Amino acid sequence: MKQSLAWRQKHIKAWIPMSPVFAGTISSLSSVVEGWQVGSGEAARCLGRKVAIHLPSVLWMWPHPGEKEGYWNHTEVLIQTPKKNYTAYDLDQMLIDMGLPKSKELYDVEKNDLLGKFEPPLIDTYAYYGYGISSAAGYILKHNFSAETDGPEVCPPSKSGTLQRPWDNGDGYPRRSGARAGVWAEAHARAGVVLKNYGYQGQKHSCGCTVDACTKDYNCMMAKLEGKLPPAGCT
Repeated sequence: MKQSLAWRQKHIKAWIPMSPVFAGTISSLSSVVEGWQVGSGEAARCLGRKVAIHLPSVLWMWPHPGEKEGYWNHTEVLIQTPKKNYTAYDLDQMLIDMGLPKSKELYDVEKNDLLGKFEPPLIDTYAYYGYGISSAAGYILKHNFSAETDGPEVCPPSKSGTLQRPWDNGDGYPRRSGARAGVWAEAHARAGVVLKNYGYQGQKHSCGCTVDACTKDYNCMMAKLEGKLPPAGCT
């Protein structure tokens, strides 16, 4: 959190992250490794890739390495090539292997950001995430990285498949990203502030609820925050 706790307590009544990606996303890797589909057709994928390799926010959202809950550990392969596998700990080397030194410079700036520290907000927080939907855990490539196939002036081949891990089945993005707010529970309890970390089977990645149980909890929460009579069934 960049703003001070005093500022947050004064200006934010409650923070409501919906479908958060607190640990980064696998899809942001795809934008650089394969391309970003900004329209229809192959040309649009290649154009999107030229944008993605220079976009700090894409690299900022790459999976965060770590051995604690909510991170990608050293055993979990994110990118698989014929000769080499890359985990979250190897992404800077991956950019070197791809012939993308300027992208690596951006990544070096972005990778140790606020999501890496992940300090508790210490204001009332209501997080909503989904699980149980098949979500890519990584990507399989048919070629090995090189500047000739993956450098800034070329369009790399499309990926040939996805890696799957049952514990990563979330809302279309891996579950650990959404559920990660749970690590704040002890700090929020000590501070006497609310932390509700709601998970829903089948909830899709969205800016709003996509299952009835989420809609009910969200409406109850909003009624409480707005000082209104809560709908029937609220606790």
